Amino acid sequence: MTGMKDRVLLMVMVLGTMGALVPARAAPDVCTWGGTPAAPTGRFTFEPGLHFQPSSGPLKFKAWGPATGARCARTVVFEGVALPGATCADIFFDGRVKGVSGVERFNGGGASTDAIEPLYDRNGAAVGTDTPNADDPWLIGVVGGDAIKGEFTCNSPEGLTSGSFSSVITLFGR
Repeated sequence: MTGMKDRVLLMVMVLGTMGALVPARAAPDVCTWGGTPAAPTGRFTFEPGLHFQPSSGPLKFKAWGPATGARCARTVVFEGVALPGATCADIFFDGRVKGVSGVERFNGGGASTDAIEPLYDRNGAAVGTDTPNADDPWLIGVVGGDAIKGEFTCNSPEGLTSGSFSSVITLFGR
């Protein structure tokens, strides 16, 4: 029995030492996109507009804005569709990314004021995330005001066709 315990202990020590020799993974790169929650400078559009009733088909979507960060160009653009069933409250996306080194596509979503969008390289490997800021006062006002009062953009005949946002793009370390 003692021999087995000694071998297990030796194996743990060897594997632990080998792990210490493996280089640490680089910290993620972060880009600020579309300003800050207090001062959003990003813009987005939907065509046709979003409503509280689920869309019967895809909606043309585009988001663009200034960006700062090591792997982001001065302007970042997400262009694609909001998938069928999109509403002002819940939305899922699919599309292309321009202006972020190593990123080709985005998808994902969730609650409109708290979406998470995985980012993918040209081979389809996940390389990061985009997290539009849920604290954007403009977006919360439009969606929240519509839901409570029933008198704003999402309930209009045109629906929500454009607005402002801020976001953080996090790219996994290389």
